[in-house]
Amino acid sequence: MDAVEINLTSIESEKYYEIGKGVTLTSHYFWPGFLLVNKNKFDSLTPEQQAAMRQAADEIVEPQVMAVKELDATVLKHLDELGIPVVTPSDAFKAELAAAFKPVVEQYEAVDPLIADFSAKAKTLTPAAQ
Repeated sequence: MDAVEINLTSIESEKYYEIGKGVTLTSHYFWPGFLLVNKNKFDSLTPEQQAAMRQAADEIVEPQVMAVKELDATVLKHLDELGIPVVTPSDAFKAELAAAFKPVVEQYEAVDPLIADFSAKAKTLTPAAQ
C-alpha cells in the first residue's frame, strides 16, 4: 500500500501502520461524530426542546475537536515509538492545498446554512481548516 487517506485514530485502531510504512499530516481531514435525529421526532418536540438540543449539539463541537486533538497526539506518540515516519508538510504546502479545495468548500457552504455554520465553527477551532 502506497497511501491511504484516513484519520489518525483509524490508522491506530485499524493498524494501517502495519502495512503503510509512513504517515503524512495534511490536516485536511477530520473524522467528526454527528448527532442525528429523526426529523419527524425532532419536529414533534416543543420549540424549547428543539432549542435545547440545538444548543447542546453546538456546545459539544469544541470539546469533540479537542478530544480528537488529544487522541491524535497519542497516536503520533505511538507511531514514533514504532519507528513509523511521520511527515508534516510545510505551511506553504498546506496553504496550496487549502487554496485548491477552497472552491469545493465554498460550493458546499453555499448549499446549506448548516454546512456553512459547521465550516465557520471548524475554522475557529483549527487554523488548518482555514
